Amino acid sequence: MAAIPVPPPQAGAAPRRTIPFDYSFTFELRGEPERIAVAKVEVSVEGAFIATSIGYGFRPRTGRIVFGGERKDFSIPGGGAAPRAPSEAFAASAPPDETAAVSLDRISLQSVLRLAARRLGELQERRRQRGEGARDFPELAGDAVAAVFETGFRLNPEIARQVLLGGPSNAIDDSLLPRLFEIVGPPPEEIQFLYAISDAGSGREFQSEPILNTAGLGDPHGVRPFRQFAVPIVFEPRTTIRMQVTELQTTKGVLHVSLHGYKVLGGEGTPTGARAESAASEVIPAGARRARR
Repeated sequence: MAAIPVPPPQAGAAPRRTIPFDYSFTFELRGEPERIAVAKVEVSVEGAFIATSIGYGFRPRTGRIVFGGERKDFSIPGGGAAPRAPSEAFAASAPPDETAAVSLDRISLQSVLRLAARRLGELQERRRQRGEGARDFPELAGDAVAAVFETGFRLNPEIARQVLLGGPSNAIDDSLLPRLFEIVGPPPEEIQFLYAISDAGSGREFQSEPILNTAGLGDPHGVRPFRQFAVPIVFEPRTTIRMQVTELQTTKGVLHVSLHGYKVLGGEGTPTGARAESAASEVIPAGARRARR
């Protein structure tokens, strides 16, 4: 492997065919600062891979979840025996009051958390029935109320204007109550990590030390979401590319990193080389299609 661009073909040499190609890495971020995650990909035997740029994207585990209820669900619970645990308080049914209109100044935090916990419980049960467990959706594991406190909630932006125009004391239309709030995911600026790329075989590093994502890859909001390499990097066939990520944030989710570039086919000793193509044509009838990975 060499950190140099592909040399131009010599005079009289057969042209080398190139195809666009990306190699991708996937990391499960647990929200544990200083935790290190490693992923590897192996360049296929069909040709060298030339990396020209790198980009990334992050998918938070707790995404946007809309929730709400009916008029009776926003009633303030009355007195009674103290619950044994906070989660029991939020899960308890409030005394129904179907006559009182709902307004912002009458909505209690307790009722909002109870409705959010109920919505998370419904999603958890639906995903359990599909065979998706807590490992697939860790934001739904454990205390649902704690998950809401951790991520936060707000008025649903799609209907917030309709609700706020009436003022805090004016009644909210009953048709808006089932989708009044949403559980929000983490803001992009919270996504912070260090990354380093190396050749797992030779141990060659491509940076003096791990690089902060905002310094090397761009703004988490999507401004300059990729980095163009000053000099393209050549990874020979069968090279194992190693990428290391160090978490700096407390947000859980899946990080996707891609090396953008192209493959150069027809190299000596590869399945796409001239000799290999010639040998294959002797045993495969003309016009027959050959499938390649």
